[in-house]
Amino acid sequence: MSNLTEAQIIALYSQLASHVIPLSHQNSVYNKIVKYAENIPSDDSFSISVKEVFSLQEKNPVETEEENIHKGMLWYGPLLSSCAAILHRGYLKLSACFDTDWNNLIMTDVAIQAAEQANILVPSGGYKTGILMLCEVVCTDIKEVHDRNILKDMPKPEKGIMIKLCGSHFPDAVHTSVIDGIEYACGPVLRRKTKPPNSSTTIPKYNQYIISDSLCIKIRYLVQVECIQSKKPSTSSSSSKEKLKKKTT
Repeated sequence: MSNLTEAQIIALYSQLASHVIPLSHQNSVYNKIVKYAENIPSDDSFSISVKEVFSLQEKNPVETEEENIHKGMLWYGPLLSSCAAILHRGYLKLSACFDTDWNNLIMTDVAIQAAEQANILVPSGGYKTGILMLCEVVCTDIKEVHDRNILKDMPKPEKGIMIKLCGSHFPDAVHTSVIDGIEYACGPVLRRKTKPPNSSTTIPKYNQYIISDSLCIKIRYLVQVECIQSKKPSTSSSSSKEKLKKKTT
């Protein structure tokens, strides 16, 4: 990219399906997105820091029906190598998952899960930056599932139905924010105290939303994030300190 002239960059930009507009750090929506992105449980080994937010405005928007619908903002973590192709297309492609015979796409309401999906997290420590996509998802109903194995035999959902695979951690719905009729799950991430009925031992850590209709998804924001691994003491070092403390008392 550094070898391209300004004219070449403008030509490439003109091929994108959306206008990419940076949000001011003083913008109320920017601050809401930061709160949503950095909403990580205290016991997670990673934290997220938002660097920049870019609004995507479709060049040829398609209107959706407004009757009996639910609108929510969910995270998707594309590989960096896929970002340009997605922005050129203007939509997310569906892909097979969970061994079902219908195509779908997995999204989440906790940004750290999307960061892992995008391969941003650094297992060995340090930090790494990347791009997450914050998408407006429209549906007529949400069907909750507590067992991943059920998905293997589940028929393709009817149009407008979104599947929610419930995780062991979830944003507190009491503190959900609504902007322009769209929900942002900004509540603190809680851990389920009890297992839901008929739940599986293979449930994900965070909620996963499974969408089988790409027309239900609109990419609204690109969020540049930095993922930092918490420098928590290991169990062995903690126990050693405790033993030393007992000897000195």
